[in-house]
Amino acid sequence: MIQELMQNALAVAVLMLGLVVALELRSLRRLRGGLARDVERLFEQLDLVRFDGQRVVDAQRADVPRIDTRPAVRTAPTAPVALPMVQGSVAADYVAAGQFAAGGANATDIARRSAGEARVLAALQKMRNERGTTH
Repeated sequence: MIQELMQNALAVAVLMLGLVVALELRSLRRLRGGLARDVERLFEQLDLVRFDGQRVVDAQRADVPRIDTRPAVRTAPTAPVALPMVQGSVAADYVAAGQFAAGGANATDIARRSAGEARVLAALQKMRNERGTTH
């Protein structure tokens, strides 16, 4: 009788152990499926973040002005425009010198018609041009 009781207890223990193992396998399958879904969602989110980052980079690249690497086309200078003598502030000197240069005036004309710093700049440019032609 004790042997039968021990065999029945052992059988119950084996059945319980089998049930626990079956439940653990089921739990692991659920965990694996949930983990697969979570990893899939994580990669989807990473793709969205990468896509947004790429859009930002593309937008920044579009905002950066492109530098034209082609050689500049030189045009023949136009006839100098007769502009009056300009006197006043330093800013007015630069504006006047810029107007003279845009009109095709050479450095001597700009220096003669401008006042202040524009004369000094025109004289320096003339000296640079002379030094460049002698060497």
